[in-house]
Amino acid sequence: MNRLIGIKIKELRKKQNYSQEEVADMLNVSQATYSRIENGSTSSWINYIDKLSDLYNIDIDDFLKLESIIPKDQSEEESLVNKLIEQYETRLKEKDIQIRDLNQRIDELLKKLI
Repeated sequence: MNRLIGIKIKELRKKQNYSQEEVADMLNVSQATYSRIENGSTSSWINYIDKLSDLYNIDIDDFLKLESIIPKDQSEEESLVNKLIEQYETRLKEKDIQIRDLNQRIDELLKKLI
């Protein structure tokens, strides 16, 4: 259970674009302690569940559910759409990085030919 909750907490942190250090500061714990919470190697998340619930705007009960977490102000359909958009944007960024890398390789090969 600690592992599943840790995964949920990590996903929520990433969606908010927080670093582990930032969240650890908000919870008044060390980054190492927070890392153990996300990794599921400790059950101390229970001590911070109220703060985490407020920080990520989700109900406390959602930490204990196995299905995906839906923010209080978002419907299930909106949540799914947002996840799809996120995946699409991530893939676009990956594609752009691959194109940039390929262009650099082509430039290097052209320089060797000249």
